[in-house]
Amino acid sequence: MRQSIVPIILSGGIGSRLWPLSNHKTPKQFLNLGISSHSLLQETLTRVAKFNPALIVSNQEHRFLLKENLQKVNYSAENILLEPCLRNTAPAIACAALYLQAQESDALMLVLPADHLIKNPEKFEKAVQQASILANLGYLVTFGIQPTSPETGYGYIKMGETIGNNAHVIEKFIEKPDIKTARQYVADSQYLWNSGMFLFSAKTYLEELEKLHPQILHNCQQSLAQAQYNNGFCWLGAEGFAKNPNISIDYAVMEFTKRAAVVQLDCEWSDIGSWDSLWKNVDKNLDENAKIGEIYEHETTNSYLHAHQIPIATLGVDNLVIISCKNMVLVADKSRVQEIKLLMEQMAPKETEYYEQTHPTIRPWGEYKVLTDEKHYKVKQVTVKTGEKLSLQKHQKRDEHWTILNGSARVTIGETQQKANKNDHIHIPANVIHSIENIGEDELVFVEIQTGSYLGEDDIIRYNDRYGRIENQTRLESQIAPRVIEATAV
Repeated sequence: MRQSIVPIILSGGIGSRLWPLSNHKTPKQFLNLGISSHSLLQETLTRVAKFNPALIVSNQEHRFLLKENLQKVNYSAENILLEPCLRNTAPAIACAALYLQAQESDALMLVLPADHLIKNPEKFEKAVQQASILANLGYLVTFGIQPTSPETGYGYIKMGETIGNNAHVIEKFIEKPDIKTARQYVADSQYLWNSGMFLFSAKTYLEELEKLHPQILHNCQQSLAQAQYNNGFCWLGAEGFAKNPNISIDYAVMEFTKRAAVVQLDCEWSDIGSWDSLWKNVDKNLDENAKIGEIYEHETTNSYLHAHQIPIATLGVDNLVIISCKNMVLVADKSRVQEIKLLMEQMAPKETEYYEQTHPTIRPWGEYKVLTDEKHYKVKQVTVKTGEKLSLQKHQKRDEHWTILNGSARVTIGETQQKANKNDHIHIPANVIHSIENIGEDELVFVEIQTGSYLGEDDIIRYNDRYGRIENQTRLESQIAPRVIEATAV
């Protein structure tokens, strides 16, 4: 009997080679990069709709972005595992295998990164069915792509003995080569790009992991045993998960197992791993320029131009990548974009500050944008979705002043409540419990001016939160006078 296939969507990476748009806070899988009207994650979920409902593995920090992406395509994810920290693909897949095995012991796992592009899903589905035959025989199957160019950003697979239609045992894995070696691989039909997509049974993967890295298996078992379930998420236990090494499935299992096989896949695939690969996969004009946003160009060729927040104008340039954000502009030779991590390392100390000033911060109730951030004051634009509500909270080191720009609100300040509409002003002193809720049919938008000695996001004490962001809400609520809790139970 053929096992069912469950997609395992890995959505915990940061896509660092598409910096500055993709970063630790907003990784590329959640972004619309101009390939279609959807994000890469949304495209991936659409692609696997014919299989069983997906199990998604993501990072705790990205949970609001994830939910936002799912809601926009009306995708109801029944199973979402949240990693407490980044530990690469081997532990993530192990936790997914353990979780899945408890639900459906004989299922096959179709392991897919959330940020790949596949232009021919029919050929992809056909290859998955071919791979399932091998997976049912106990193989750990990966998908290999016939190289079309000498890519130095991909790993390679050397095919061995034939074991089926377009299927081979794997003779060896090869790390990302230099350009000379990559050209040799392209000319040799025995070599394939390593796509990083897999199909195998949970049982087979866990058996091989136990042989090769038993401690990872033990750590993940401990993490699942410590898991907490709320708000539609399975929060993996931090103590067990954090013990794992930062190791990929290739290094941990695939390069050493004797059960590795590869199925050739011809489906117009790309991992969208760099600005150059993105340029190759989006629409271009007659001068081979990809243009997104407000672009003005003359005698410009072979370039990727993405005006994210401010316009771009170019004159007499060739083979460039130019990305403009509010407080950051990237200009790079398209042939050197694989080195972009060097710039990220320089920017690391200012990453949080840069991110807040260039990207909206997603929250379960909506989002906020930092408009100004100075030493003793900060200005935000806050948007609250219809029917949503910020937590009942207070700040110890700052005052807040709100001005309503759009919509209708119910505002709680201390033991009182009031309605607020456009042009109304509300002042919240430090150490005063407060909340705001959108009670209208439109988005609630207001400007928040913070003043005080410290304006960090960690200066917050929550007392009541409908989104599960309090570890022990009952204990915290007991610190508030009962009449306040009654007043906010609306």
